[in-house]
Amino acid sequence: MIVIWGGKMIVLIETERLRLAPVAAADVDLLLDLWSDPGLVNVLEGSESLSRGRVEQIVYESGEAHQASCYGLWVASLILDDMSLSASGFVIAVVIFTVLTAVLQPLITKMAVQNAPALQGSSALVTTFLSLLITELVSDGLTIDGLSTWIFATVIVWFFTMIAAWLLPMFLLKEARENKQ
Repeated sequence: MIVIWGGKMIVLIETERLRLAPVAAADVDLLLDLWSDPGLVNVLEGSESLSRGRVEQIVYESGEAHQASCYGLWVASLILDDMSLSASGFVIAVVIFTVLTAVLQPLITKMAVQNAPALQGSSALVTTFLSLLITELVSDGLTIDGLSTWIFATVIVWFFTMIAAWLLPMFLLKEARENKQ
């Protein structure tokens, strides 16, 4: 379902037991409570709870990650013949992919650090592959066929998402400065 929220059009996926929507500044207190839980802190961040400033930073970065994922998936679908994003399912596929990446990245990185430090650098690629795989399985918006397409899709989505995540803040900051003047 697409709704207007905070003056922006966003995707909201809602079932009896789940509500999936982008994180917003209004969610900081809820996330601060959640990420202060000792069991969750041990899994995601180590042994320290998160400060309010870190939670606010995560919320801000999640918006950037969502935009960067859009570019990564879109570019890969343009380059690879056996990868397609449907127009109707694109936004839902991007939301699912972004949420999966945000959840899987800290877990995979921590597993690599603890069990195979030499593989720590590849954790982003593993996260991208798993996020693509799960998104393709649960969404009608993304289709990837063939082993070589899976490999190239993983690398292309990872690369262009990384580039977009690096470049978007520079353009957003420039736009914000221009709007102030």
